[in-house]
Amino acid sequence: MSKSTLWAVAMRPEGYSPFKQTPAASKEIAERAVERYRKMHEKECNNFFLEIFDDVIKVQKWHGSRKDHIKNLFYVESWFSEPMYQCFDLKTAERVFKFDEIVICYKKGSAPLVTKSFDEAKLFYGSSETGFKYQIQPIDPPENLFNWFHPDIELFDTIEEGAEAYTREQWAQLQMNLRVEIETQLLDYDEIPNIPEDAVVWPNWKPEPPEQGLFLIASFDSEDGPVLWWANPKAESKEAN
Repeated sequence: MSKSTLWAVAMRPEGYSPFKQTPAASKEIAERAVERYRKMHEKECNNFFLEIFDDVIKVQKWHGSRKDHIKNLFYVESWFSEPMYQCFDLKTAERVFKFDEIVICYKKGSAPLVTKSFDEAKLFYGSSETGFKYQIQPIDPPENLFNWFHPDIELFDTIEEGAEAYTREQWAQLQMNLRVEIETQLLDYDEIPNIPEDAVVWPNWKPEPPEQGLFLIASFDSEDGPVLWWANPKAESKEAN
């Protein structure tokens, strides 16, 4: 094999969309990275994604230049020591440590703990659960709201397909993780000023919440029209209490 061959981990959100490559230091590291992702989905019992895994995550030869490969190199040996999950209290830790991965634990007033040990997490939070309770917070959306998601929403790989791609259990889990109830709003393009139906840019649109107290966490296109997700922080998921 030529020493000049460069490698990458390639991903795509759906089976028919183009792959996006992320450089890896070697073919071996790329293969280990793909296997790490596979094991995560196995531990999460994400059977739907496992069925299509080989079609959406794979090792590929790098298509770009050597300069860009070096500049954007991401998958290196140290990546395997990076956390893949986060938790903010003992209850969340009990769930994510079942996935047998490295976790970063946050607690108010303390430096974050990065560990693979649930026992260490329990000591970190203490029996009184002194950790602060995470809840997704409002942020300023970008000027272009087309297919925008709050950065905290990185929980399910079917996210690009919209709410209809979730099972009832996944939808409940999403709300529990974000510690809010999510209200969906389906619009007609006629209700959005200066944005035609086939547009892939929704500029300078500031949608108003359907009721006071909600904040926007997602805005994306669907077969039925534009969909907005509004977080209701005062109606926290009962499972999260």
